Amino acid sequence: MQLAWVRGHSDKKKWNSFAELKDLNLSREETYNVWCDHMAEKEWSSSNSSHFDPEVLGPEKWAVFSDSPVYHKITGCFDTKFYSSIGYKALEKYIHQKHLICPAKLDRVNTQALHNYLSSLNIFQRASIVKLIHNRTLTYSSLCCQGRAPPPSCQRCSTNVKTPDHVLQCPNEFAVSAHQSFLKPFLSSLIEAGTPICIVSTIEYKLSLTLDLLFSQTFTVISTIPKHIYKILLTAICHQNTLGWNKLIHGYSSIYWSQVYRELHSENSSSFKAHWDRLLVEEAIILLWQIWSDRNTQIHGTTKVEAQ
Repeated sequence: MQLAWVRGHSDKKKWNSFAELKDLNLSREETYNVWCDHMAEKEWSSSNSSHFDPEVLGPEKWAVFSDSPVYHKITGCFDTKFYSSIGYKALEKYIHQKHLICPAKLDRVNTQALHNYLSSLNIFQRASIVKLIHNRTLTYSSLCCQGRAPPPSCQRCSTNVKTPDHVLQCPNEFAVSAHQSFLKPFLSSLIEAGTPICIVSTIEYKLSLTLDLLFSQTFTVISTIPKHIYKILLTAICHQNTLGWNKLIHGYSSIYWSQVYRELHSENSSSFKAHWDRLLVEEAIILLWQIWSDRNTQIHGTTKVEAQ
């Protein structure tokens, strides 16, 4: 690691946003320094105040801490805020190109639930799940695009070129049977988590279409729901329609599902789960993981010898 001196207060011209700051032709280090100064000044100008704390590292000399009602070190969050501010647009662009989810649609995706789930995984699990979410798992179609394999047909049904979308809808009888067997436990886990039956029955129908399965309607809505909640349910269905139901099992769930859940569960009741939305995302991604694992097992086997 090399240390270098950076001239402070390099922003001689006025700026109002990070985009304008980048146009000042400052070096990367100077831009970082100016942005940190701006954030520190913003915290100081608010109701927060700085306190001496023995845990402040020696090289830091000082730190900014928030006052009541929450006491925590503010400067420790600078790097996270900085990276999120400069990386958000790039991530937004990537998601739009990869998943065709525009910023307007992404604004109503429950990204916090997805973030909470990914944060609960260790780094190796998270790397595998992120690849799965972004369709970075290798298929012959992706190998063909890279020039590493000729255009082939699906190794299970021998009819279509294998793409990530085809893996979900492969008509091979063993694939269909496996997908059907994976869907039922997924729905049962939602029921066990106290998910309203109107949500479960909707997801069963829509995912049956998405996975090209025969819809048998295992979970039927028996009682009616209040009219105002029914409107929220329709909003959730319409929004997930625009996102795509295959996106649900990739972790992109509509925020309106949580609104339906909260409306039908009192927060003071014993059945209410504060992190139900994270559970929905987790179980949906597990379903996707099972589908891909079954595909890999059927094609490549479970041992090195079978793969050869």
